Amino acid sequence: MNSNIEAFLKSFVGERVLFAPNPGNAGDSVIACAEYQMLDRLGIDYSVVPLDIDPSKTKGAVIFYGGGGNLVAPYPNARNFISRHHEHAKRLVILPHTIVGYSELVSALGSNVDIICREQVSYDYVSQFVTCAKVHLMDDVALSLDVSALLTSAGISESAWLNRPLRTAKRFVRVLLHRFKNASQRNTLNSFRGDVEGTGRADALANFDVSQMLAADSMSALDSVIAARSFIGFVSQFDVVRTDRLHVCIVSLLLNKEVHFFDNSYGKNRAVYEFSMAGRYPNISWCD
Repeated sequence: MNSNIEAFLKSFVGERVLFAPNPGNAGDSVIACAEYQMLDRLGIDYSVVPLDIDPSKTKGAVIFYGGGGNLVAPYPNARNFISRHHEHAKRLVILPHTIVGYSELVSALGSNVDIICREQVSYDYVSQFVTCAKVHLMDDVALSLDVSALLTSAGISESAWLNRPLRTAKRFVRVLLHRFKNASQRNTLNSFRGDVEGTGRADALANFDVSQMLAADSMSALDSVIAARSFIGFVSQFDVVRTDRLHVCIVSLLLNKEVHFFDNSYGKNRAVYEFSMAGRYPNISWCD
């Protein structure tokens, strides 16, 4: 069951939607950009709301919570938002997520909640605990990103980074350092994570963790576009990408790069690879 998310979301045309993008790194900015594109494409009337919005302001509302990998311990953002808002929302849609944990929350969600899982492992996990909520299985929204449209978005200039001088300077230095360390393999990008989901590969390589290094200050439409454009621009310089970052992999596939994809610490990448990539993208290789 691989339902089309645009077909599903079309049923919300005519509703007023409150959209809470999932926070995170530049990979999450790529997801947010794809979500903004999709909502605009469908003509859905939406307003972006912060994660700390008071539940009194969402009572009786249709809420979309942005996709990602946040319903996994120890990340609290999605859990906290959903816990505070699900009971009194008219509808709460959790856009495609990896979900491993928070079984008590899953079982407490009512029939007004739609949980969209982005791979089979999460779908099977949620199905064990769900009581009333509806469970769906759909691709990660980032796979629908229109790269050409993003790079030509009207009214958003790359000079917007000039209003963020400290972040711009840090980025410039990091890119230069990566070029220096990776001098012998200029056509290959090693982008491995060094956080709690990493498996130690980042320490052994001339590494540039694109998702972390190019992270934005917020998930607003503007900041998401700036971060995603920078992300795409950096990855586009390489022919070969080796990574355990899901959205470095996805962006590389959208750019038709040769991708060598590795798992993260708890199997998320393998699950998404098996559900959404294997057999669909000839330029990807799974690496154990």
